[in-house]
Amino acid sequence: MSYNSCRNRHCPTCQGHKREEWIEARKNEFLPVAYFHVVFTMSDHLNVVCLQFPKEVYGIVGLKITLRNTLLQLKELKLFLMRIR
Repeated sequence: MSYNSCRNRHCPTCQGHKREEWIEARKNEFLPVAYFHVVFTMSDHLNVVCLQFPKEVYGIVGLKITLRNTLLQLKELKLFLMRIR
């Protein structure tokens, strides 16, 4: 009996080992922090702007999220420091 690959990237028999190799290679690129996948919805009125200026729009959105998270972390740090005094 001879084995023929189906070449489906989701097939654990045919491509599973390649997936595992890819995951291991990516682990070296991760920072030692928790990662979260964030999804949000923008108004459909912004579709035209997002299509014409994707780097600018998504850069602004990303910056806003980053700044908000940083401010929240600083607030938590301040509250923590106040508790241990």
